[in-house]
Amino acid sequence: MPPVSLARALEEERRLLDKAGAVPGEYYALCLSGGGIRSASFALGVVQALAQRGMLRGFDYLSTVSGGGFTGGWLSAWLAHAAATGNTDTVFAQLAGRELPAGATEAPAVTRMRRYSRYMSPRLGALSADSWTLAATMIRNIVLNWLVLLPLLAAALLIPRAFLEAVQYFDRPLTAGAPLETGSSAFWLLVASLSLIILSLTFVVVNLPSYGGGRGTQRQFVTICLAPLIVGSLGLTLFWATDVASPRLPWMLLVSSLVSLATWMVPGLLSGTRRWRPATWMAAVVSSPVGGVGLWWLATNPFRDGVALGAFYATVALPALLAVWALQTTLFTALARSDQSDADLEWHSRLLGWVLIAGAVWLTGASIVFYGPLLYGSVAEALETQLQMAHGRGASLLGIAGSLFGAVLAHVARITAAAPSTASGTSAIVRRAKRFAFSSPAASVPVWM
Repeated sequence: MPPVSLARALEEERRLLDKAGAVPGEYYALCLSGGGIRSASFALGVVQALAQRGMLRGFDYLSTVSGGGFTGGWLSAWLAHAAATGNTDTVFAQLAGRELPAGATEAPAVTRMRRYSRYMSPRLGALSADSWTLAATMIRNIVLNWLVLLPLLAAALLIPRAFLEAVQYFDRPLTAGAPLETGSSAFWLLVASLSLIILSLTFVVVNLPSYGGGRGTQRQFVTICLAPLIVGSLGLTLFWATDVASPRLPWMLLVSSLVSLATWMVPGLLSGTRRWRPATWMAAVVSSPVGGVGLWWLATNPFRDGVALGAFYATVALPALLAVWALQTTLFTALARSDQSDADLEWHSRLLGWVLIAGAVWLTGASIVFYGPLLYGSVAEALETQLQMAHGRGASLLGIAGSLFGAVLAHVARITAAAPSTASGTSAIVRRAKRFAFSSPAASVPVWM
């Protein structure tokens, strides 16, 4: 605050405090705001200015927050200690710059406050107990945080590794697969995966604002919609890794169309706010082949029979399935626009946002787990090669420098040999240097300019 504005504010405060004596029942509070040690320093200056003008006594309450509490607590403690001896007048006098000890320019309490403004480490230095205490506190807190966070991070990074182990356990042989048999482990894996995906889509239908109208919470969305969708997609990727034959495109189209139609029709007919929605059902049937073709292409092209599944499959399979599902949902939203409200569109956008988050997190985490060590090894090898080349260049530079130094010494030896015999070679060189230094017009200009 500028000094003029502060002076005007203080004068106005004095006028109000003087007026307060004629109005019984009115109370005044001094409020010190926050802002760290800067606000504490500013508040100290305000308190001293109020004391110099005799206005500090007129306040009945002291309210502080954050950095202002540093100054407020110090002032309260000083007044409390002075009140114990019945000498609070000394506090206001010393704050105003009066009744100071001999040779002091300010109150000892103020000097102590300034000296210990670093309240976390008042005394700095290599052998200061305060500095080492602060360092020990920081190290302790970092280690305790690591003990909590690092196991959680390690457990999260183990998920892609565990998924890769499951993929390699179910990995189909390098020959053509057998047909899917009812009752086999692969069959039940497929059924469980599709059931979870249907549960996720049912939640969408039931909670869509203009369809089911449910008001599910975000926690319910994550646990009943997003999590089943991700787990079901993971189950499908494991199913593709089993020893069953690759699916046929007509079968994939039929299953995807029936599942999509049933998911949008049955919950709407049972509990929908507007049960007859032929445009929505038609959009579900037309958009479902996108998902069917996408799943068929993934199962028969990049990850077809005869392709050994490894880290790349574990990294991109789930994001690829989620991308296919997002594409199908986007097409459905466009085709069913006449039956969709603005709230429905926002709901779908929010859903796709969560799906993109899940796919990006899996892709990033799996890439770090599987390809991070390879990248680290490549960078370390490249750095080692560069260091070796730099060492060779350094040796070459040293050789060149040695040759130049030898040439200089040889030149000095020639000059010494050519010098008169009445004086030593060194004296001759010194005399020549002095003559050049004192006779050159640029001798007074420093060499580095």
